[in-house]
Amino acid sequence: MGAQNRIVTVEVPVPEDVARLWQTLPEAEKKRLGVLVQAFVTSAVTPSEAFASYFRRLDAELEASGLTDDIVDEELAAYNAERRG
Repeated sequence: MGAQNRIVTVEVPVPEDVARLWQTLPEAEKKRLGVLVQAFVTSAVTPSEAFASYFRRLDAELEASGLTDDIVDEELAAYNAERRG
């Protein structure tokens, strides 16, 4: 990442149900997911990084942004409950 690290919006194709779910998320959650996307894209640019090392770094970044295992578990449970109808 260069000196010009301003935040920009990108479009990512997703299924309609995912897009609807995204629209319901609070801005804080969207920012946390942005950190996740950034980590994945950065990893794709540096493929020589070991897989385990990448996930340790990702875990630290997500924890620093406030995303906890409990939050992930709650989101997954809510998503699965919604899918089951």
